[in-house]
Amino acid sequence: GLSVEVFPAWIDRDAWSEPPRLVPPSRCDTLVYAGALVPGKGPDVLLDAFAQAGDALAGFTLVLAGRADDETFRGRLDALAQDPRVAGRVRFAGQVDRRSLRSLIDAARAVVVPSHSE
Repeated sequence: GLSVEVFPAWIDRDAWSEPPRLVPPSRCDTLVYAGALVPGKGPDVLLDAFAQAGDALAGFTLVLAGRADDETFRGRLDALAQDPRVAGRVRFAGQVDRRSLRSLIDAARAVVVPSHSE
């Protein structure tokens, strides 16, 4: 049968209490991933999917915001970002503070959340 898991999440309400964005998402050309750059979160799968999307996402930039503690895995992500289909359209923002994350999300068409475990 169907298994349901409950995942308690939290949000910092203060970081999101400012007025909403002024530009509608439909006019934004950025996709944002926010999370640790670790295998379980799936940023490698996201980069591969971004490359495979071809013309459907040709005008978009993918921004990955998060800490990368595993140099080997980060190297794999860098290699995926150099794929000719997406080269120049992937940006690693590193670990960002809450306000910077809010700005990235406000400027995005969508937040993408790949995961192998959540």
